[in-house]
Amino acid sequence: MIKRSKTGFQAPAITLLVVLLSGALIYTSLSCAPKSGEIPPAVRTVRGEIERARADIERLYPGKSYVPPEMDLAEEHYILVEEAISADEIEAAADHARIALTESRIAVARAQTRKYEEKIQTSEAKIAMAQEAQAKLLARVKERTEEKARLEAEREAALKIGAARELALEAEEAAARKVREAELAAALKIQEEKERSAEWIYKVAQDIIPDGLVSLEPAGLVIRLPGSFFLSGSAEISQSTYPQLEQIVEFLDRYPQFFVSVEGHTDITGNPDKNKTLSLKRAQHVAKYLLDSGGFLPLRFNIIGYGDTKPLASNRTKEGRSRNRRVEIVVHIEEM
Repeated sequence: MIKRSKTGFQAPAITLLVVLLSGALIYTSLSCAPKSGEIPPAVRTVRGEIERARADIERLYPGKSYVPPEMDLAEEHYILVEEAISADEIEAAADHARIALTESRIAVARAQTRKYEEKIQTSEAKIAMAQEAQAKLLARVKERTEEKARLEAEREAALKIGAARELALEAEEAAARKVREAELAAALKIQEEKERSAEWIYKVAQDIIPDGLVSLEPAGLVIRLPGSFFLSGSAEISQSTYPQLEQIVEFLDRYPQFFVSVEGHTDITGNPDKNKTLSLKRAQHVAKYLLDSGGFLPLRFNIIGYGDTKPLASNRTKEGRSRNRRVEIVVHIEEM
């Protein structure tokens, strides 16, 4: 598509118009040829016209960066003008002068048209560059808008995730509290049941095992056999205590689910190593009697000799030393 100039004329049309006008001038000039011997005005002014045309072209294209071919033709016809004048051929000089003037004007018109077209091309290039810059700007705006939307979406998603995590943590904490409360309630219930069970078992033990040998202590149900159950200075059990040991067997047989510890103790009289050995042997004799009489599983019993390391009372008095000489049958009131 050919673009219009600010004056509304198309570039090729201007060139065509200039050529037509120049042709008309040539025709008019030729038809009005002067008589022989008279130098026409065109011959007198042709040099100045050519110089002005060249100056106009120089302003458009400094340094002769572009010279239309018509300008060279104008120069050639001017040379012919001078030759014709020298030969006193006035009509020929006038013809060449008119042609030189026409070519110089065509040259100026061509240079102006070329400059106009270059400006149009430059303007089109600038418009294309501006359009490209605008497209890039719109792309950056779109990219930034999309980036902003993405960041906003990520921020919103992060907020939602944070809120969900907080809710999850709250739910987890609430569940943990409920579990702890349930475990505590269960532990309390078990403890209450154990206490009720221990109290009940303690009453049963008192009914079966008389003479105050039984006590309910933190370690469990304790059946405490005094030193009188043994021969003096020996691990042998006195036969007079067999009935009481049978009562203990009866009680243990009623509750086979409980572990039993048989623990021997002495006072501090004598050698500590011998005391420990004596306490262990007395515990072993009691355990053997219970196992033989009740037919219990050996794994149910744990036999220990503590010697004089766990006194019940002060060893400074006769009564205290008497209390410290003992074998304790500890029934752990927990299921096997």
